[in-house]
Amino acid sequence: MNKYSSLLELIHKTARDYSDLEAFVIRRRVRKEKVFYHELPALMMGAERFFKREKISVDSKVLIWGGNCQEYSTLLLALWSLGRVAVPVDYRNSSETIEKIIEKTELSTAFASKYFNFDFLVKKGIKVYYLEDFLREIRRDKPSHVSEYKTLKANKRYVDPKRICQIIYTSGTTGIPKGVLIRQDNLLTNVAQVLAVMPKIAKPRTVSILPLSHMFEQVAGLLLPMLFGTTIFYLPRVNSYQMLAAFVEYRPTHLLFVPQLLKIIYEKIESKAVQAGKLPQFRSLQRISRYLPVTIRRMIFGQIDKMFGGSLEYIASGGAPLPVETSRHWWALGFPVIEGYGATEATAAATMNPIDEIRPGSVGKIIPGVEVNISKDGEIVIGGPSVTAGYYGMPEKTKEVFTKTGYRTGDIGRFDKDGYLYITGRDAFKIVLPSGEKVYVEDVESKAMKDKRIREVCIVGKKTASGEVIHGYFILRDDVSESLEKIVNSINENLESKQQILSYELWKDEDFPRTPTLKVDRKSLINLANKIIIKEEIKSTTNSAYSDIIDILAKVAGVERKRLDDKDRLTTDLGLDSLGRMELVAMAEEYLGLAIDETKITPKTTVADLAVLSQQGLTAERVWFPTWPFTVWGEVVRELVDRLILLPFHASLIKIKYPQRKVPKIVAGSIIVFNHPGIMDAVCALRTIAPYGSMKFVTNAAAAFWENKSGLRKPIEMFVGGVPLYDSGQKLAKVLQLDSDLLDRGYNLLFAPQGELQRTNEEVGFKPGLGYIVQMLDRPVSIVKIKGYREIWPAPEANTDKARLTDMLPKKRGAVEVVVSKSIKEDWQELSPIQITNFLEEEYRKL
Repeated sequence: MNKYSSLLELIHKTARDYSDLEAFVIRRRVRKEKVFYHELPALMMGAERFFKREKISVDSKVLIWGGNCQEYSTLLLALWSLGRVAVPVDYRNSSETIEKIIEKTELSTAFASKYFNFDFLVKKGIKVYYLEDFLREIRRDKPSHVSEYKTLKANKRYVDPKRICQIIYTSGTTGIPKGVLIRQDNLLTNVAQVLAVMPKIAKPRTVSILPLSHMFEQVAGLLLPMLFGTTIFYLPRVNSYQMLAAFVEYRPTHLLFVPQLLKIIYEKIESKAVQAGKLPQFRSLQRISRYLPVTIRRMIFGQIDKMFGGSLEYIASGGAPLPVETSRHWWALGFPVIEGYGATEATAAATMNPIDEIRPGSVGKIIPGVEVNISKDGEIVIGGPSVTAGYYGMPEKTKEVFTKTGYRTGDIGRFDKDGYLYITGRDAFKIVLPSGEKVYVEDVESKAMKDKRIREVCIVGKKTASGEVIHGYFILRDDVSESLEKIVNSINENLESKQQILSYELWKDEDFPRTPTLKVDRKSLINLANKIIIKEEIKSTTNSAYSDIIDILAKVAGVERKRLDDKDRLTTDLGLDSLGRMELVAMAEEYLGLAIDETKITPKTTVADLAVLSQQGLTAERVWFPTWPFTVWGEVVRELVDRLILLPFHASLIKIKYPQRKVPKIVAGSIIVFNHPGIMDAVCALRTIAPYGSMKFVTNAAAAFWENKSGLRKPIEMFVGGVPLYDSGQKLAKVLQLDSDLLDRGYNLLFAPQGELQRTNEEVGFKPGLGYIVQMLDRPVSIVKIKGYREIWPAPEANTDKARLTDMLPKKRGAVEVVVSKSIKEDWQELSPIQITNFLEEEYRKL
């Protein structure tokens, strides 16, 4: 069922079909960094040159360790399609797990995030490249034309569909991760299979949330979206606050979630209803809306629709069981949740709910080209060409689960009469956390048994209202006097974040119950653990305000504040998994305006530690700037006013002479730097731009015009698209983000780098902030030098906000000279802000 013979062909087709569309976008600080579809073939050629130069040979195994970004996606595509083998690891993996993967694969090259501590990789002799620099490196090597791409596509080593292109490591038993061997044809086949049943969307956009180290995101969040020409937006930091802000900005048409994220966001929606005092009405409307058409539901819950950007058509869920109630909640709001089922060993998807016939509780129907059967023992077996080649270096394990009929999933299921699959049981030796992460109990037990105070331990999954958590039964040695709490805390220090033992108890008898073969009767202990569901405090439905970080912690942990102790650990004592800690940080940012470094919250972090972290956190300042001038109607009004009133009025007073034989054209989307000799001097720059067409521009003006409620504020907004240039870093970043987006839309940015009106004939030097702004926006710069302006319309002696009206009027009519530089585009990232400022000031003085 492959539609493409190789990944290189798939990349070529998407580049041809969606040439001018954005493929990958990320905003790390100010500017949206973009990869366009038409760039992809050239980037693959640049990657090939880079690999050869750096001696990353064909068949080399390459570790990838970092968060989702456009460099990650591009690197995956390059490794998969150019004969190298990608070994992506979850960014949450411990160094211990990564070291085991390295030992098994014997790899010698890694791309790691520059924000991670990868010293242990270097000590092992591995050559490490910064993941975030990959695109910059290969863009230097990419050819100006794509004729070489035909040579790449003809390379038999690269287009062999049976070629192993990736090893994906999943949680393994006995502490040994299992590396699933992924071939090119596995990826191509599964993508084609899912493509046949996916809903078609016009102008698709999505926000990438799930890790690219997982097959679900690689297939459904990368390759499949590429075939639709989807723009994929990446977030530098993933938490619910950042996601919701991204949804409003990027207006996704579809999203991929794990069930716990759906639960977290739904609780946030309910929390908003609580704050508004409308929770009873909200729930009543939900009960009614289930029976109404989707369009009516979206109208009823219009605020929620806006929260997702107003364009969301569906949500896909996978990685963990989706609670029926969660599915029904979202359906009532007007958002269908498509649940599917699959496994890394079968590439990704095997079944999926049709969007127009979703059955909550079911994982859907078999997708075309996949075989799903139920064995005599009730086990789900997946067959077909998407089933992978087995486990790397584990022939016995491969033989055990990869049979003639397909991959034995270890899950128990049944089909209903209409062909919908229901999962009725999970592998007893695997705990599926609410986040979708899978934990093998043997891994946790083997680490726990290293503690000499423990004689026996049995780890099982225990159901809570939020999903399964890890529960431990312990038998201690006779001479142990320490409390079990203290022992478990010390064990958790050596466990990965997802492996934390959040619930535990002492076993009262001398030994665990045993099977006839003397194995621990784990099923009996699972049944025992789940007789009593862990009690969770009912979350407040009356208190809508949070006074400090401890209030928020109580909300996220689901306990009363008075029950929190300074010594309580966030993981062991309060049960916060990785998603819970993520939500804690997000709520701190949203409700308290605190930016807490999430990496400093570890399994050892206590309530007292969190309080200290919150005091160290930066205050997330509220930022305001006018946006009306940049709306469609605002643009029309401003252009009419400027062309009919401002420019003619200015021209009636001041004539502009251009001493150059030919005035260099100012490229749309440029930063226009001009000196500041008098009142309305920026209009000289506008009159220089006007002959080239659109009057789309934005001006960074002193924040004092807005902060002091100056009467000049509205004219500055109306005539020159003024926005306040704040001094503080956080506020400035927000303004520069607006500038960057407007530059993307073809606006020009007017900026006076001297920072103040010139009240003498002596030139004031450029402020160093110019270099920072140019570096952040990374745009061409045109310099406009205005000569002789002070003699005609000088600045008043007093500040403009205190000057009299008569002091602000022109002194006479006259002519000025305007000299324009050629468009300057350097590699601003190679220079420091001071160097950029000095360079541009030198160019200005040459004019």
